[in-house]
Amino acid sequence: MRKNNCNFCCPPNVKLKNNQNEIIHNIPGPKGEIGPTGPKGENGITGPTGPTGPTGATGPTGPANGPTGPTGATGPTGPTGPIGPVGAAGNSERIVINSVHMVDNGNPAHIDDTLVNDIHYLDIYLPQGPT
Repeated sequence: MRKNNCNFCCPPNVKLKNNQNEIIHNIPGPKGEIGPTGPKGENGITGPTGPTGPTGATGPTGPANGPTGPTGATGPTGPTGPIGPVGAAGNSERIVINSVHMVDNGNPAHIDDTLVNDIHYLDIYLPQGPT
C-alpha cells in the first residue's frame, strides 16, 4: 500500500506541496500554447576568409576581332634623294680583231676571245659556203 494519498500518479513516499503547504499530486495538466518568438539577436562578427578554391577550366576561344578591312590607297611618291658620289673610273677595254678564218661548210661559226691587259684579241671563224 502507498504511503501518500495518490493512488495513480505519484511514486511511493513522494509528497508535493504548493505554496500554501498543501499536498498536491504530480498529475500533468493539459499542454499550453507555444509562446511568441523572441527578438532576433545581434549578428556575430564575420569569420576569416577561407582559402581560394582551384582554378576552373578554360572556356572556349571567342570569335576573332572581325574581318580585315580593305587595303588603303597608295600614298604619294616621296621626294627624290640627293645624287650619290661619282664612282671610280673603270678600266677601258679595247677590241682587236686578230684574224678571220674560213672553215669548211658544215662547221659552226665561232669566235675565240683572248684577254690580255684589258685588250680582247678576237679570232673569228666563219663557214665557207658553196661557190
